This record gives sequence, C-alpha cells and structure tokens, in this order.
Amino acid sequence: MLELQQTSPRKRVSEEPPVRRDQSKRRLLASPAAFLRLAILIAICPIIGLFGKADWFLDLFNHLQAQYFVALLLIVLILLVWKKRRFALISAVLLLIPAVRLAPLYISPKIVKPWSTLRVASFNILGSNDRYDDTIAWIKETDPDFIYLPECNSDWKNGLKPLQSDYPFDADFPISGNLGYCFRSKHPITSKEISRLGKLRIPLLKCVVRTPHGEVTVFGAHPVPPVSEFWASEQDIYLKELTRLCSQTEEHALILGDLNATRWSVQLDTIFDHYQDTSDGHGYSPTWMRENWLVTIPIDHIFSRGFKGTLSRETGPDLGSDHRPVVADLAW
Repeated sequence: MLELQQTSPRKRVSEEPPVRRDQSKRRLLASPAAFLRLAILIAICPIIGLFGKADWFLDLFNHLQAQYFVALLLIVLILLVWKKRRFALISAVLLLIPAVRLAPLYISPKIVKPWSTLRVASFNILGSNDRYDDTIAWIKETDPDFIYLPECNSDWKNGLKPLQSDYPFDADFPISGNLGYCFRSKHPITSKEISRLGKLRIPLLKCVVRTPHGEVTVFGAHPVPPVSEFWASEQDIYLKELTRLCSQTEEHALILGDLNATRWSVQLDTIFDHYQDTSDGHGYSPTWMRENWLVTIPIDHIFSRGFKGTLSRETGPDLGSDHRPVVADLAW
C-alpha cells in the first residue's frame, strides 16, 4: 500500500505537463505578444528593402508595400479588440513605415488647367494570350492616342490588324518569346530607334510621335523580371540605360511598359529624378496577378515628363493576360 501511495501521485503529475505545454503553445501563437512580434517582423521587411542597392534579393522586399500596410493594420485592429492599447500603439507606429511610401498615391498634385489632353496606354498582352478580339475592342473603346504592347509576337501582330485603320502608324518589333512588343499610334511616328541591351539583347524602343499638340518622345520598355542573380543583372543593365536615355530627353516625354519593378524599387530611384509617376494622386492599383492579393503588385507604368500633370489614371479590365492595362490622361 505504501508503494502504491508513493507512485500514484507521480502518475498524476506526469499526466499534467502535456496539457500545460499545449496551452503554452496556444498562448505563444495567438496572444497579444505574439501579434506584436509578428508586427515587428512584418515592419522589418520594408526596412530591408531600403538596402536593395546592396543586393538584388533585398530589393524584392520593396514591392509588397500594400500587403505590409494591410497586414499591420489588421494587427492593430486585433490588438485594439484585445484592449492591448500599448501593443496596438507600437504596431500603429510600425504601420507608418509602409504608409509613408504609399502616401503619394493618395496625395493629388496641383494641376494647371490644360488646354488639351493626351491619352496614352500600356498593356502587357502576354504572348500566349489569344483574346485578340477582346483586346482590340478595349483599345477602340478606350481610344488612346498611342499604346505600347509588350510581349507582342508574330501572332499578335497579325491579331492586331483590325486596328490598322484607327492606328495607321506603328513601331512594332515582334519576336518569339516574351521580349517583343507592338507600338501603335494614331499620329505620325517621325523617328524610331531600337536598342538591344544586355546579354539577352532585350529591345528598348525610343520613338518620337508628332501629335496635334506637339512632339512626344516615347520610351517603350520591358526588362526581364529579377528572378535570379543573372536576370536581376540584366534588368539592372536595361534600367540604367533607360534612365540614361531618359535623362537626355527634354520637353515632353513618356516611359510606357512593364518594368517588372514597382515604384518603390531602388532600380527606379533615378527615373524619379527626371519623371513623374502618373499614379501619384490616383490611388493604389496593382496590375500584375490581380487574382491573388497576396502577391499582386503594380509593375506596369506610365511615367511622364514635361506635362502639366495627370488628369486621370485607370487600370483596365481582365483581357486574358496576367497583367492589366493602364491608361492615363495627361494635361498638355
């Protein structure tokens, strides 16, 4: 009996720790302190992106500013529900990191009343996409003065033939794969130049369009995405040459295309020295992979120089590509 009395309590004690360990795990994963730690971890990501010039991989942390903002905002709200005001305040301060970078999209710059406007568009059509009729219908409905279409191949060049009457001027460069493009304009193209950049010989278009309001220099750009060290190097070469050419262009000029980089990428810092993002004051609107909010980002751009401002900027509908088109009305 003595032996049973001594061993029985030991058995009860040995059965209790697993329960306490389970409770401890739950507290670790779903507690105010756990959400605060998560907020700190998320806030570190955009800070890492600031060092993107040191390594291409670090620059990838710059692209998800909207996702960082939404995640931190949810954490703030959860902590307020828990009535953990101090933790919520700390998370709200961390929320300012992506908020500051998103803010220019919601601050409308002052625009001088224009005496005329120019409508321009860009749409990465996706080479394997075959919704030619939908794309043509959208272009005719949107009615841009000219449009740049990355990933245009010979099939797409043929598919765009119905546009010939409305857009009689072109600077097309269709090639197999995803590196070609088409450029269609209502107005005469007075000059065009194609540069082949990097080891991949990626084309960069520079052309001059004579509109009724005056000439506009247009750069059509589509570097490769930074999915490896080599491709990141090719993108860097491409964007540096684009920046060099852009800095030499005065008067009215535009950059159109899928740059495979968001406005927060360090790769685009020098472009902002010379050009304005037409999305300023027109809100956040991602263009790539819109069906997946976790990774969708705005990598299709219209940058302008010499105009009085952007009257409107819109993201177009789903036309069968993994990208959405972008359209901007510029004040002349």
